Amino acid sequence: MLYDPKWEQQTKANPFSLENLIAWLEKQPADAEYEFCQWENCLLAQWLLTIDPTSRPARGRTSGFFYSALGQTIDLTRFRHIALPLDSYQRVGTFGAALERARSIPL
Repeated sequence: MLYDPKWEQQTKANPFSLENLIAWLEKQPADAEYEFCQWENCLLAQWLLTIDPTSRPARGRTSGFFYSALGQTIDLTRFRHIALPLDSYQRVGTFGAALERARSIPL
């Protein structure tokens, strides 16, 4: 049988996928709180820091959902409704409630 270079190509999982976020949320204490408006305590920031400890908010972006991670700019706007507490005036949410919101999204 002849060698095919495609055999060495590996499909890499997207670390910024909904599935990965749900898996991470499942490991968090359900009643633990996070503060949405504070980088160090934001749900998305905490998740990103487990993927890339050097993650930071992206410079020059007006939205709070752009981050620098793994050498690229990541747009996590699609996860805003997971990270934001249901009451938009509330700055604190729980990981359990965020997990419920994440699981409600069809994969």
